[in-house]
Amino acid sequence: MKKTIRLSETELISLINDILSEQTLNEQVIKGGPTDPYEYLKKGNKYYAKKKGSSKWIKTSGKTAEAIAKKIFKSKIKTDIKKPINKNTMDVLVSDTLVNKKILFDPKRETTPFKCSEEGCAQWVSNQLDDLGLQRQGNAWHSHNIGQSTLKFTPFMDMGPNTQARAAKIFSNINSNPKEKTDEGEVKSFVRTLIPNQSALRKALKVNDVVGLYFDDSTNFTKAFFEGATGVSDMGTGAKVTDGPYFIKKDGKPWTPNDLGKNIEFLPGNSLKNGSGFGMNTHLGYVGAIANGEPIIFHNVHGTVYATPLSEMGETKIFWVKQGPKGNVVKPQETSPSWWESFTNLF
Repeated sequence: MKKTIRLSETELISLINDILSEQTLNEQVIKGGPTDPYEYLKKGNKYYAKKKGSSKWIKTSGKTAEAIAKKIFKSKIKTDIKKPINKNTMDVLVSDTLVNKKILFDPKRETTPFKCSEEGCAQWVSNQLDDLGLQRQGNAWHSHNIGQSTLKFTPFMDMGPNTQARAAKIFSNINSNPKEKTDEGEVKSFVRTLIPNQSALRKALKVNDVVGLYFDDSTNFTKAFFEGATGVSDMGTGAKVTDGPYFIKKDGKPWTPNDLGKNIEFLPGNSLKNGSGFGMNTHLGYVGAIANGEPIIFHNVHGTVYATPLSEMGETKIFWVKQGPKGNVVKPQETSPSWWESFTNLF
């Protein structure tokens, strides 16, 4: 007798995404030779590398990516043929945090303008915008609720009943075994269903806005979800950082650290049901510039700062947008001629 399994649209999309993601990884991983300590991954038009035995893929760019494409995958990096930019008619708005520090970028493609001393993405954003008066952002996921009144868009609030129920189930599972990385697949699958249409965000983005990001290569999906939901650091054992908890027990009492490690079925709390929400993003960046209407997202990945046009974000997606600090936004062709000359010489 055949059994019929009914899936919701959200569950079906998640299942398809997981299968496609797994197939992509299996089909395009190549191990280096006996004297090569690395493995290589081709994912779409992006190239990654990691040390053999490691689980952490590092995205490559520039000459490194070109070398991997040519020598390992025997292919060339495909680049979109784009209409040349007319330097005389360019409309560019730049955060003075970039102009003052003489930071340059190419507005047509993802570049890595510089290295930084900060390991964490949220720490770097806080330091980068500190002079403009940005409140310290904590970590990427708690940033969603720090200065929440300045949120311009977020999919983590006003979630529907089915989405809340799935979130409660995930929370219950993690709470029963509250360790980092214990539920990466399920959390990643869930948050992927919340990624908004990226092109629709274009008009909402302004220079210096802070953006919460989905970062496909992250290994902090479990940590981000649970710490965001509780508002507590260190997987529920640390300090209270921001709002939470967002889940309650059947007797109506909210989650507490005393519940850690127990098999408890949690339910969405009143704050979640009433439209509030918590950050589940594992990455953070800010809009450093807008060139001819194209927002350029600056974000730090383990000490390397990327400047990525919105249309070139690839597997990295914007979840939410928060109004940035009221700092100077300059038209460098008028105010900073030396920076402008160096900038236009890049393309």
